[in-house]
Amino acid sequence: MRCFFHLVKGRVVLTDNIGVDAADRETAIAEILMALRDLRTSDPDAEEHWEGWSLKIVDHTGYVLSTISLDEAAKGMEFPQRQWQYS
Repeated sequence: MRCFFHLVKGRVVLTDNIGVDAADRETAIAEILMALRDLRTSDPDAEEHWEGWSLKIVDHTGYVLSTISLDEAAKGMEFPQRQWQYS
């Protein structure tokens, strides 16, 4: 399934026109939470700009699969651990 991640703050919408392929809704949510965790680790000051923003995960029809408040993410939301696969 193709998922798109739109950043939203009030009437401002930054639209993701590329998206990513995910096996299902839960996988898409886990991937974005890991990306937010990685961003927070690499740039601790990034959270200062997250206030009031949310991330809407939508499918190819525009149906909202989930909404993640970046305020909550900045306040220490539980992030899944990345599982590395070795070949």
